[in-house]
Amino acid sequence: LVLKSNAYGFGFKKVFKIANELGMNKFALLDIKDCLYIKKHYPNSTVLLLGAVDYKNLSLCEKYGIVVTITSIKDLKFFINYDLTVQIEVNSGMNRFGVIDFDLEEVLSDKRFKGVYSHNATNDINHINNQLQLFFDKVKFIIDKDIHFASTGTKDLKIPFASSRRIGCDIYQDSLEITGKIININYCYKGSYVGYDYAYEVLEDSYIGVLDIGYADGLERNCEGFMVFLNGKYFPLIGKSCMNHSFILLDGDNYLEFEVIIIGNSNNINNYVKYFKKIPHEIYLSFLKRY
Repeated sequence: LVLKSNAYGFGFKKVFKIANELGMNKFALLDIKDCLYIKKHYPNSTVLLLGAVDYKNLSLCEKYGIVVTITSIKDLKFFINYDLTVQIEVNSGMNRFGVIDFDLEEVLSDKRFKGVYSHNATNDINHINNQLQLFFDKVKFIIDKDIHFASTGTKDLKIPFASSRRIGCDIYQDSLEITGKIININYCYKGSYVGYDYAYEVLEDSYIGVLDIGYADGLERNCEGFMVFLNGKYFPLIGKSCMNHSFILLDGDNYLEFEVIIIGNSNNINNYVKYFKKIPHEIYLSFLKRY
């Protein structure tokens, strides 16, 4: 289970507690502080520190048994001085971290090396297959190590040579609910304007609601046209959101104090994903950054 970036914004300690109660005991993280929290409270858990490691933290990783990642050949000269458990990241095409020209067979003969992994860069099946083939060519001789290749784009693929799977954003599907409340309603005449930059011109006499949610809460600033759910119907947001408020075009003045669902059971996150051309990861972190 990947718990990086404060568990995608949902709260690292809260999500970890639930996962632990469900019997999960293998975790991947990006922050040494989170790794230490798990190992101090649940020392029998397996904790993998993803990506490039700060060499200053190697002594802590050795002390608490945190699994570290080799992402470049230069790591070896630093790791050799510590009693570490290590996995190797292979660069299969994303070109962020990972080794390419590297004799895995020789290195993995060292008992400290417990696994090999890579990260997929795209949802395009042709590119995924290319990355998988490159990765497979590197690991096909391995029979007793932890092998994992993952991203949201590979969640439905069967990867026969992998011995485990990293689970990240997928566990939070349909977990996010974002609502606002209508705290004011204005009657605006045709030809008047709404909000900053006069971004919305009123085309006919209309009731305009003011919501108590804005871009400080994660809402897109240019949100006009996105449909939100209110009292069994959908209504459009209009204009630009303010730091703490936004605007909704209504069909009457009887919605004061009503709840508006921006993302939730009646307004699936996929609507937000498609309209604003975002990925769920971005949306989680945008809305949950304050919490």
